[in-house]
Amino acid sequence: MLSVIRCYLLPIIKLYLLALKVLLVQLLIRPFRLPVMPRQDGKVAIVTGGGRGIGYEVVRHMARLGAHVIIGAFVCGRDEQEGLAAVRRICEEYKEAKVECRRELAGRCVCKCVRYRYSGHVAGVIEVYLPGRGRVEFTKLDLASLQSVRQFVQSFKERDLPLNILVNNAGVMLLPEGRTEDGFEQHFGVNYLGHFLLTWLLLDTLKDSGKCGYFSRVVNVCSSAHRIGEIRLNDLNSCQSYSAHAAYCHSKLAQLWFSSHLHQELQCGGFPLSSCAVDPGMVDTALYRHLWTPLCLAQSTIARLLFR
Repeated sequence: MLSVIRCYLLPIIKLYLLALKVLLVQLLIRPFRLPVMPRQDGKVAIVTGGGRGIGYEVVRHMARLGAHVIIGAFVCGRDEQEGLAAVRRICEEYKEAKVECRRELAGRCVCKCVRYRYSGHVAGVIEVYLPGRGRVEFTKLDLASLQSVRQFVQSFKERDLPLNILVNNAGVMLLPEGRTEDGFEQHFGVNYLGHFLLTWLLLDTLKDSGKCGYFSRVVNVCSSAHRIGEIRLNDLNSCQSYSAHAAYCHSKLAQLWFSSHLHQELQCGGFPLSSCAVDPGMVDTALYRHLWTPLCLAQSTIARLLFR
């Protein structure tokens, strides 16, 4: 009985108490305002999970500033539809936008180069050109597959583009017990390991793209949930006992540690590249869709009133 409480109930209680604390703090501080940022013409950014939520707003804002933004998302099922919906929203906002498929390997455009048909693991790359602004791409990146991460990086490097900003934003939360195709627990595999490999493989490009006065940046979107996480090196896959709440917290702690360690290494090496971790607070995104149904219904109502 005590082991059940410790392994299953305690992480749930801790996480929701922490969420309540974060929400109260968020309500008491000043409203968030977007900083005034300089133009980003000529800069290239990769944003994982940029088809929805925080990632989409980052993509949209950077494109308005003139950056070339690459959305890395899993082009299958729900994520595919969200990625394509992001392209449509950008096209609707900027009527002069030009959309094309730079490399169509499976299927044909069926609606003004915005909707595509994909098959298997092969997909085209959709590009949106915004005259006077930047451009946005939507391409495949499955962070639950280390092979997909390697293919994404290889494809990017073949284009010989610089990389000034990497935003590790994609994430999963409260998934039922499962494994990635490489055999890792899903939260650990997607939130931490996939982003770790992506960053590691792109590190040389990020270093080469930085310069005095404008460092390249790695931005890890973390969570205050790291405060109640713990890394069990003898049980990274949560084989001994599984709690979706605990698994999420552990993965966010690993991501934060990685971000901090990378920043220290880059500073010691004197590279024109910085690494930082950001906590967006309580934001109304699809990340909460795996909540227990009654909580999910309550969350959707509370989010509209109180979340960012």
